[in-house]
Amino acid sequence: MQRLLSFPSGRTALPAGNYNGGFNNVGSNANFWSATENNASNANNWNMNASNANLNNNNKNNGFSVRCLQDSFILFAISTGLL
Repeated sequence: MQRLLSFPSGRTALPAGNYNGGFNNVGSNANFWSATENNASNANNWNMNASNANLNNNNKNNGFSVRCLQDSFILFAISTGLL
């Protein structure tokens, strides 16, 4: 069983590594795409490990994880009884 990375915010991440022609850093790093695109070829991503988290700029051909977020309208609708 892989250990989760834990952060001061209380969030955790599975260190699934990344894919760039082969799997890398599985079990030690978690890499997530950001919504920020830099150009047609590159976008920002977060690279996290047990000691730090860095925002990087990488080629979109790299295989990084994605993090699903709930839409803020859905959260508002649920909290106010609209849904």
